[in-house]
Order: sequence, then structure tokens, then C-alpha cells
Amino acid sequence: MQQLQPYKVRPAPDETPGAYETGTQSHEGAAGVAAAVDHFAWIGETMAKDYYARNAGFSGRRQSVHAAMNFLLDYEATLALHLIEGLQQLPGVRIQGISDPDAMSRRVPTVSFTVSGDSPDRIAKALAGENIFVWSGHNYALEAATVLGILDRGGAVRVGPVHYNTVEEIDELLNALDGIISKRDAA
Repeated sequence: MQQLQPYKVRPAPDETPGAYETGTQSHEGAAGVAAAVDHFAWIGETMAKDYYARNAGFSGRRQSVHAAMNFLLDYEATLALHLIEGLQQLPGVRIQGISDPDAMSRRVPTVSFTVSGDSPDRIAKALAGENIFVWSGHNYALEAATVLGILDRGGAVRVGPVHYNTVEEIDELLNALDGIISKRDAA
């Protein structure tokens, strides 16, 4: 770093690491990072004690944070699998991406899907009417949507469960989606 010539604004210091900061530092961002670490340490200390053995190479707060991350990854994989299995039971729903239960470690919990004969935007709006909020469209993955052949049909519906969601909330989504599809098919 000492040998690199930073492209910087004139008032920035010449010494590293300040020479690489091109503007006012993000103090609120730093505070947010500190709060996130506190949050993960709390999860590790209160909910992820069973994961400490996996992280025996760490100690103290670092072990708590790593245990929390392992715990949360497992929990989010459980949510994703529950969502995927539920979506697979609905008529006309096609999951875009990994859906093999043995491959959950190769994906994030965000699940994208399409519904045959329906637009992702209409599905998202109908779910919003049920107080369930998802995304629709290409989600800035233009190349992936093109390769999957869904770009010209509006992309996909995207659901992003995270560690503060519950299996019951996934069930609410699945029930609402089933009702939306059934109502459309009955019309």
C-alpha cells in the first residue's frame, strides 16, 4: 500500500490509509458495522452455543460471531428449503436456480420463481395486497434473466427470507400465493 500512488482529492492526507479515502469518512457506516458485529455476537452468545465447537479455533467475541454466522446460515437454509418445497407443490410455479435439497449449501436463501401464464409484477402486487412484500423483475441480473429466457416475460418473483423470518411467515406466503393462483385459474 505504501508504494501505490493513490488517486485522491487534494485535501486527503498523503499517508495510508487516509490517502485512499476520497471524501468524508462514513462515520455512520462504521457505527453500523459495529452495531452489526454486536448483533451477531449477541446471537452467538444467546442462540448459537451449539455452534461453538465448530469454531473452536476462535475464542471470545470472535467465536460468538462465527458461531452466529454458522447458526444463521443453517437457519436460513432451512427457510429456503421450506420455501422451495412449498413452491414445488403449487401448480405452474417454476423455481429459477438450485432446488435440490442436498445442495442448499450452494445457494443463498433468496428464491426466484415464475408462475406459468402470469407476470411476476402481477404476482408481486397481489402478494403486496396480502401484506407480503417480494420483488419482481430482472433484479439487475439481466444476463441471467436472458439466459433463463424470462427477461422478456418480466423476469421473476424474488423472495428473500432472512434470519428474522419464520417458517410460519413462509407458510403465509405459500398460502397467499396458492390463493392468488387458484383465484386466477378460476376466473
